[in-house]
Amino acid sequence: MRANRVWTGLVLALAALIFIIPDASAQSMPPKGSLTIYGLAGGLNMNLDSVNNSLEQNETFLRDSYVLANYKIFGMAGSLGGGLAYQMMDRVAIAVEYNHLSQGLRNNTYAGTRGQLTGFLDNTHAKMQDLTLNLTWYPPVDRGIFLGGGLGYGWSDMSESIDIVSEIDPDSDTHYRGNWTGSSLSAQGYLGYHFDFVAGTKVTMRGGYRYLDMGDPTGNTIETSINGSSDSQQLPLGTVGWDFSGWNAVLSVGYSFFGGTTK
Repeated sequence: MRANRVWTGLVLALAALIFIIPDASAQSMPPKGSLTIYGLAGGLNMNLDSVNNSLEQNETFLRDSYVLANYKIFGMAGSLGGGLAYQMMDRVAIAVEYNHLSQGLRNNTYAGTRGQLTGFLDNTHAKMQDLTLNLTWYPPVDRGIFLGGGLGYGWSDMSESIDIVSEIDPDSDTHYRGNWTGSSLSAQGYLGYHFDFVAGTKVTMRGGYRYLDMGDPTGNTIETSINGSSDSQQLPLGTVGWDFSGWNAVLSVGYSFFGGTTK
């Protein structure tokens, strides 16, 4: 429900910029033949349903064991990146773009007070990167609006550590470590707005949807206990599919080089 309100607000704000603000008209496009280098920051609402279900199963297990747990799950994550765009036609640009995002969850449940090293300690980290080739079109309305899409390749790695520890009986401590990787083709579509900023720079804002389903990951899980180390299937995170698809919003600042007269 909260995510729906966020994206509804994004769409309304974008509509206001394009259709309500008078100065939104006649925003200059990068000139034909120019190169634009830009940096970007944004957020992606990751699906990761299978991964989140796995974490919720851990929470259910603890609650069924009469241990009050309240697990965090993967959701909106910040992203950083950059790109290089070439204005190949008056209203068409092609760009190579890189994005990176990471998110970590610390879900530690203590049986006693937090001063005790007793409980179920679960730390999970996800990192995703992708490289896309985008095609952007500036329609002839000349109101700062653009739309586009892209195809690319994404890769990711995840890790999880679970420590079951007891301050009363350290000999019963058990530790699990898992590291996995995944990759897949990606695709995205977006709608945005651009305007001239200062010193020849241009600011763009866009919202859209990115598809990046990596399927089943590869990797290993290691169990370490009082009996030593051995392969283990105790961490389910490496046996579920990774779907990084989701709605995203991006803010970028760029500067154009070369090219002819700005339209």
